[in-house]
Amino acid sequence: ALSSIKQGLINNIVVFENYPVTKEIENAAADVSALSIIDANVVEQTNYSFNLTVIPGDEIVFKCIYDSSIDQYWIEAIEAHLLQLVSTVIHNPNGIIVDIQLLSDEEQLLLAAFNRTEAPYPKEQTIHSLFEEQVKRTPERTALVYGEERLSYAELNARSNRLARKLREQGVGADELVGIALERSTEMIVAILAVLKAGGAYVPIDPSYPEERIRYTLADAGARLVLTQAGVEEKFADGTAESLLVLERALLEEGDGTDLPEAAGAEHLAYVIYTSGSTGLPKGVLIEHHSAVNLLNSLQQSYPCLEQDSYLLKTSVTFDVSVAELFGWFIGGGRLIVLEPGAEKEPESLIRTINKYQITHVNFVPSMLHAMMSVLEQSEIGLPDTKYIFSAGEALTAALIRQYYLLRKQSKVMAALENLYGPTEATVYASRYAISEEDDERLRIPIGKPLDNARLYVVNSELNQQPIGVAGELCIAGVGLARGYLNRPELTEEKFVQHPNGERLYRTGDLARWLPDGNLDYLGRIDEQVKIRGYRIELGEIETVLQRHEQVKEAVVIARQDKGADSYLCAYVVGHDKLEAAELRRYVGSQLPSYMVPAFFVELAEVPLTPNGKVDRRGLPEPERSAAGGESYVAPRTELEAKLAEIWQSVLGIAQVGAKDHFFELGGHSLKATMLAARVYKELNVNLPLRSIFEAPRLEELAQRIAEQEESKYASIERTEERSYYPVSSAQRRMYILNQLEGAQ
Repeated sequence: ALSSIKQGLINNIVVFENYPVTKEIENAAADVSALSIIDANVVEQTNYSFNLTVIPGDEIVFKCIYDSSIDQYWIEAIEAHLLQLVSTVIHNPNGIIVDIQLLSDEEQLLLAAFNRTEAPYPKEQTIHSLFEEQVKRTPERTALVYGEERLSYAELNARSNRLARKLREQGVGADELVGIALERSTEMIVAILAVLKAGGAYVPIDPSYPEERIRYTLADAGARLVLTQAGVEEKFADGTAESLLVLERALLEEGDGTDLPEAAGAEHLAYVIYTSGSTGLPKGVLIEHHSAVNLLNSLQQSYPCLEQDSYLLKTSVTFDVSVAELFGWFIGGGRLIVLEPGAEKEPESLIRTINKYQITHVNFVPSMLHAMMSVLEQSEIGLPDTKYIFSAGEALTAALIRQYYLLRKQSKVMAALENLYGPTEATVYASRYAISEEDDERLRIPIGKPLDNARLYVVNSELNQQPIGVAGELCIAGVGLARGYLNRPELTEEKFVQHPNGERLYRTGDLARWLPDGNLDYLGRIDEQVKIRGYRIELGEIETVLQRHEQVKEAVVIARQDKGADSYLCAYVVGHDKLEAAELRRYVGSQLPSYMVPAFFVELAEVPLTPNGKVDRRGLPEPERSAAGGESYVAPRTELEAKLAEIWQSVLGIAQVGAKDHFFELGGHSLKATMLAARVYKELNVNLPLRSIFEAPRLEELAQRIAEQEESKYASIERTEERSYYPVSSAQRRMYILNQLEGAQ
């Protein structure tokens, strides 16, 4: 419970007064009555928020002095746990400390109540069978929208059935893994449904990933067949895939479109998503249909997607949050809006899409949500139709909540803001927390209570439950647990373990603690895994890649935060010869996805070590500007370059930017590029395509691109004049009529 008390350098202290005493304790009575606790609050002065002094003698005296602003609950909890500890030691002096049970009977009952999440769900069904049921109910209703293309439930079902039959002909069946190397499109949705209908499990592959990463994923998955599209198939020309199927419209519109007999059941695989691995290689997580069906059912119960509602598919399908977007819409008869590739990085484009299609359910990592909120702050428009904004992938901050509720007071957003938590190994989400305005006063935002049929445990190293308020490793049980890791039995055995109560647990590696109200407080990572802009990254994987470089002797990668609290990766390397940051960046980028490429590369003469010989990560220096690019400084030479340099300085949070500087070598990334494009539009009146920043990342190059663009005056959409009433849409009229009919019953 000490972790609940104000945090500083040293705010809590325990003192054992082992000075000579007149009488030694002999044969301590097996009775806790020998223990007294004196509440010395405001009696004595102390420099600490919490001071516990242990005084030996005929009686063991515990003197507690604490700041009166501390919630009395935590003081009482410490007292109860202390009594429990001493009682156990007195009765069993030869016991093992880690086995001591601190939980009182009342706490055990309370923790059990926190995990009473049993709820019915269609456990015998598959993802695609749920979709087929909805097709029968609403065949003509619009299911899918991509650009100008619209497919009804019946049309989407028929196309996926035709492709599924072709996959069956190629031998796809239960638990067969099929690669999906497609950009977001109608064809991608058809392909995923077709793989499931054929009985197989899809393995998402981002076509933009380095070829080495793609080759490893396909080889590890043993995927004989890959579904891809024109323009991407050349990545597989070296025979990486045994068989390629390039999807074209004609292929999806010919053949029998009726439903197929089931080839897979609820216990078969639905998908395999690869996550970063600490050994230097990504690992495939095996998720079965029943686990995904439970997730979809739980989300539908908590955040209903009805026939007038829409999900936005904006997340890469290689990221597990996409599962909720891919399938969360059809259980209630809603529709899926597929965002064009690249548009997910442009807040203004996202806002236009959300409003155009009246999207009600949308996911954001907090960093992208911040970019969205910043654009809305400068605009007269809002997100009037959005019902739920889901934040997941990284810690939600109080500052972002304050920003959100300021917009809510201006009626620019009215959606419920939900904080969701969960690893890929527990099928996307394991807990949820509804954000309220009061949460902007919290030091940390809770990750909430378990979802339906999920159970959460905070345990010590021996898997014994920790009391409320005491930090421990967060473990997850329930129907959402993955089957394990593909081809990694040792890792599966290490991470999926048996709880003393007999349940199968997944050890998340996250630190957490229970709060008295049944919510969980997330405290960080136990290991070196980090999350950067929502991506789960094992630092060891990047270090392994760097150490393969012929000029690198040692490599250490850590996550740091800039002044704006934005997290970034920084690599520290010791070389045989002089190392060039640009060369290392190209090398890492050739083998890992762009989000795993460090923003900075710092060359060291040697890696600092702690006295016990481990890497002293706290002793690693802050990267300097010169560590990013390695270019000698060249001052901006034109008025446009000077203005652009000022924008870069603001976006990147650095003091000086030169004409030769490289945006991404100064710590820029896709989200900062999004912010840069928005600032250029607002301050220079040029609506710059986001791709221009990637194509011309040096300041002088980008300034030239801007100079070549036509001026497009930035203007917010004006607020309409006040009226007694406003025109309503057809959907709003329909809702009004239904409301009147229901009221008349």
